[in-house]
Amino acid sequence: MKKIVCATDYSKNSVSALKYAYALSKKINAELIILNIIEYPTIWNSDVPKPTFSDFESGAYQAYQKLLSEFCTKHLGAHFSSQNVTLEVKSGDDVENEILNYANSVQASLLVLGVNGMSALKELLLGSTTKTLISKSNIPVVAVPDGSKLEAFENLVYATTLADEDIMAIKKICDVFGSIVAKLEVVHVSEKQDDVSMSKIEAFRTKLNSQFPTSNIELKIIYDDDVFETLKNYLKEQDVNILGMLEREKRVVWKNLFHRDLVKRLEDSANIPLISINQESVLS
Repeated sequence: MKKIVCATDYSKNSVSALKYAYALSKKINAELIILNIIEYPTIWNSDVPKPTFSDFESGAYQAYQKLLSEFCTKHLGAHFSSQNVTLEVKSGDDVENEILNYANSVQASLLVLGVNGMSALKELLLGSTTKTLISKSNIPVVAVPDGSKLEAFENLVYATTLADEDIMAIKKICDVFGSIVAKLEVVHVSEKQDDVSMSKIEAFRTKLNSQFPTSNIELKIIYDDDVFETLKNYLKEQDVNILGMLEREKRVVWKNLFHRDLVKRLEDSANIPLISINQESVLS
């Protein structure tokens, strides 16, 4: 059985991620693990009742386990616990690494997160936990913005640079979503028709068809001067449910736009979930 790990910090943004992960787990019959990391330097700022110092560790775990159960009951309903759902509370002084270590330890197929975290000040100083995890995770990461369609998974677009790594990234996405996706479009946006040769397009199409011979995967090439706006508008016009992209370790120029920056801009502005695959995970 596939496993989905959904990390939560009880913030408003994490509610959409929780509901999305729950709906997806039911759709693909996966085990859902809802994870909360107790970060000791910030525990005193929470709304959880403060245990005395002598029983700090046991008191904190008990309080957070209760809070996690109440949070899930509130947003998923009273019967969520009977639907292959596990609640986990762990501790650590580095939330990002603790989430990644846990997800790897249970061999998760997917990591689901809200786009932003609880503390605006902390996000400003340290950067988004979600963005950090996207850049470090060997497991596909779904970033779920507030206001996403939480039970729609059928229409998926993958934004490609026509690189071989994209084929491997698409395979990782299909491993999770393949049984429920009705249409998967692989889209490349180029500023000018001369920027990408027909031979490169056809070579990529051939590789795509050889890897997915029976799938309803279609390659689409779009020419426009503004890559970001064109892709964002296309997602809206086609009523796309989820966008897939490769998180590249090295900066790869897509004319004047870096692919890595495009991932971040779409994460910040699009109102659909973004599934990001780390380049290192497909090359290892």
